[in-house]
Amino acid sequence: MPSRWHASERETVRRQIGRVCAAADWLEGALDNGEFTLDEQLVQLLKGEE
Repeated sequence: MPSRWHASERETVRRQIGRVCAAADWLEGALDNGEFTLDEQLVQLLKGEE
């Protein structure tokens, strides 16, 4: 079955999935160490910066 999404759309979705995964990783680390302050890494992630 041919894809209904253009290559650029698939790449956008993949980037967003990467952001979700990175945020989940940050949250998991925060749970492990008990630190829930909004650090620079998370701020950049939420802004879409890498």
